[in-house]
Amino acid sequence: MKKLSVAGMAALAASLAAPAMAADVDLPPAVFKGPPPIVHVFNWTGCYVGGQLGGGFMKDSEVDSHDDPIFHGGGAIAGGQAGCNYQAQQFVVGVEGEGWWSGLKNKSTFNQTTTFTGGDIIDPSTGTETATNFTETKNRWDAAVSLRAGYAVDRLLFYGKAGVVWGGFNFFGSQSDLRTFNGVFDSSQANSFSENKTLTGMLLGFGVEWAFLDNWLLRFEADYLNFPRTDVPFTASGFQTCCGIGATTNTQTSSGVISEFASKGLLKVGVSYKFY
Repeated sequence: MKKLSVAGMAALAASLAAPAMAADVDLPPAVFKGPPPIVHVFNWTGCYVGGQLGGGFMKDSEVDSHDDPIFHGGGAIAGGQAGCNYQAQQFVVGVEGEGWWSGLKNKSTFNQTTTFTGGDIIDPSTGTETATNFTETKNRWDAAVSLRAGYAVDRLLFYGKAGVVWGGFNFFGSQSDLRTFNGVFDSSQANSFSENKTLTGMLLGFGVEWAFLDNWLLRFEADYLNFPRTDVPFTASGFQTCCGIGATTNTQTSSGVISEFASKGLLKVGVSYKFY
């Protein structure tokens, strides 16, 4: 009896342990997952300061009592910009101030020679009259304050801008006239004017900006600037020499108003440092 009891207890213990061991063998190994990777998305919120280079073309109209010529020219620019942005989701708004030295200029030269003869056989004299007109407009500098709005795709920002622009202009003009009879000097006159004026206009632009480093931005931008017609007062000075042998010279001054407008197209590339 005692041997049977011990044998029965051993068999019972073995039967209880077998399912537990089978269960341990059938369980899959535990899998431990770490936190999801952190994806860094660039944020455009912050202020910046930088520099820019570029160039473009300009046209303007100087109006007097005789004609209304349209001139075309161009040149380079160099300056800087500063501003601040605020980003909400993918949309970015901001304000920007900028200014640059401008080398844009237009100039026009017109020469005309007229030949005339005496009225009949008793007056066979011939003469010539040569007239020269020179006009030049120079854009010395520009400064603008603009609002910007754009759409960000991570490190790329596509934006448009609109603002007020001020431009420093210099207007210069000269005229000369020389008359001869039978190859001998008869008379001449010349006058010139030069005036400076700051014009006010509008600026429209669009561009793309790339954050190639966390604190450094590279931009490409195209702008259109328009300065509406403005009256520019001027004073001209000159001389007149008349007539033939023993001619005398008189100085003279005059005043008037030039009605001036200007428009420009610019392409610019700039680099800025962004502060967080």
